[in-house]
Amino acid sequence: MKKLLAIIVLSLLLINSVSAKDDSKNINLTCIGNDKSTTQTVIIFRDKPSKLNKKIGFVNGNIVTVDETAANYILKHEIGPEESTKEEKIQVTHVINRTTGVKSESWIVPNGKNVFFSGKCQLVKPKF
Repeated sequence: MKKLLAIIVLSLLLINSVSAKDDSKNINLTCIGNDKSTTQTVIIFRDKPSKLNKKIGFVNGNIVTVDETAANYILKHEIGPEESTKEEKIQVTHVINRTTGVKSESWIVPNGKNVFFSGKCQLVKPKF
């Protein structure tokens, strides 16, 4: 009976440690603008390179490419209608400091004024 109980306890411990390792693969962040007017959800998939051999992620549901340096995460994507050319789309770049969580976001608008935002990101910790 003691051996059976020991096996059950060990298997539960192993299952919990495996699920904890799986959760650590993704980086889930919530980013709030300095003026508190915007909130963004950022997910970075650490172990899933895309077909182009780049890491990918999401910013508010938009697919982004992710470059990871020692100091920053650099996330890039485009905004615009599907039928528009690359020159007509808005180029969006998010740079998140990996130590402080400070985020800067730049929008390069074709034939217009470029826009810059800043804010702070925090890791999302599961509630249960």
